[in-house]
Amino acid sequence: MVCCVKLLIIILLFATIQSATCFRIVEAGETQLVFKRFHPSDDAAVWGCCVDENYGGLENITIGAGASLNDASRIFIKFNNLSLIAPGSIIESAILYIYVYDPPSSKRQVNCHRVSANWTESTVTWRNQPDVAELVAFETVSTVQRWLAIDLKDSVAKIVSKDASDHVPNYGWRLSDRDESNSSEVSLYSFFSKECKHLDMRPFLEVKYYPPRLELTVSDRSMHAGSWVKMTVSRRTSRNEPVTSGKLRVILGSSSTSAKFSLSPRGEPVSELTIPPGSDSVEFWYYDDSVGTSRIYVRTEDYSPYGGDHVSIVVNPRIEDNSPPVTTIIVGDPKYRKNTDTYISGSTDLTLHAEDDASGVVEVKYRIGVGPWNTYTEKFNLSSYDDGAYVIEYYSVDNAGNSESPKVFKVILDKTPPLISNASPNRSLTQESASVTFTVSVEDEGSGVGEVRIIVDGSPQGVMEKSGDVYTKTLSLGEGEHTWSIEAVDNVGNTASVSYSFTLTVSKASTTIWLYVFIVIIIVIVAISALALKRRRR
Repeated sequence: MVCCVKLLIIILLFATIQSATCFRIVEAGETQLVFKRFHPSDDAAVWGCCVDENYGGLENITIGAGASLNDASRIFIKFNNLSLIAPGSIIESAILYIYVYDPPSSKRQVNCHRVSANWTESTVTWRNQPDVAELVAFETVSTVQRWLAIDLKDSVAKIVSKDASDHVPNYGWRLSDRDESNSSEVSLYSFFSKECKHLDMRPFLEVKYYPPRLELTVSDRSMHAGSWVKMTVSRRTSRNEPVTSGKLRVILGSSSTSAKFSLSPRGEPVSELTIPPGSDSVEFWYYDDSVGTSRIYVRTEDYSPYGGDHVSIVVNPRIEDNSPPVTTIIVGDPKYRKNTDTYISGSTDLTLHAEDDASGVVEVKYRIGVGPWNTYTEKFNLSSYDDGAYVIEYYSVDNAGNSESPKVFKVILDKTPPLISNASPNRSLTQESASVTFTVSVEDEGSGVGEVRIIVDGSPQGVMEKSGDVYTKTLSLGEGEHTWSIEAVDNVGNTASVSYSFTLTVSKASTTIWLYVFIVIIIVIVAISALALKRRRR
């Protein structure tokens, strides 16, 4: 009778807790704190003594410890319905409640690890149990019946992370005894499972969180009837941080009956779009033909709750516009002009600028060579193309539908550095003087050689001078080993570098020989002069 009374009291207390924590939304300034309770999709125990047996579907699940793993048992528990929480939710708390109905004879510590691979209740065994990752939490199990509360806040936060790079998959958690294989005594303690006939005694995970929201921005809050305006829908956390994890379907709407949405100006109409994984936003275009103020809104039905957003746009009367926009191309650095040719490198940015003083520019198009037409959104370059000549075509369209005739701009792409060859000196150099002349051949078939720099023994020595087909530089050096390198730069910044080494020997022997030859010549001259003088005297 006493036991029945105790059980009744426990059930009443639990019902009180449950009624206080059932799903509800509490306003917190401009954010909503959401309370949700999740029940397990899978829970099961695995036993070291029966490695191939599956114990899913039982009313109880047990943790065991002893002198070896043969005495151990572990609990696996998973909540697949955590997928109802939107990525980017800010987790305020996440507590796993599991009821100890058969407590241990002495206090034990339960370790909770995150499971790193998938499993199912009906197939998991000791032999095929999944591996675990980091230790998430640990709690003490006392010797009395009670609810065990395990803090899973950080672990759940990773499952619903705002960033794809920080996200971890939801495979649940493993509960095990800290000393499961080196306990001085065999200890078994059991919990009610999700199959418990007492519904109020089943495990549950209570999560409190702030859901993310959509943010709608528009390039211009005023437009003319019959024109298009660009909009961006972004997903943000309650802290206004971008959300990139997972994908999100966004529903578009307007108070105007003549409104259209499209992924490009004058494109096919759409009523919804998807923000893809890895991205926090998507751009789209809005068209309206009704004069007045229109309200545009965005929302999602993928998760509930999930904050929506709206903006208001003033639609002004149509204006007459029969002139197309004017588009210019701006070539960034590095660039090199030779006669009528424009050379660029792979890193040279090309920018398109369009103007329309009437209805305004709605889109700019361009293509490279015979490639497809692209919608211009930002500066671009030719880094992915091979060296050679290219034709860039471009034009713009205004909101009145006036299209500019395509313009043509020719460039020569040069991504290849100069070729360095025939460098001297190399390896060894023997001469009478310490004055060393460095020579090297440098060629560039693209934009041409800009300059050739020389570095000797780690010290820059300036620019080499061109002499015929080679570049030269004369420097005075001491005897011994020397290193030198050439840096050849073409006219669009492509650089080649080659290093060499040599040993300089200054020879004095040849100088002495020439001195002897000079003395002999002087003696001969003196002798001939004396002989000639003697003959005159006769």
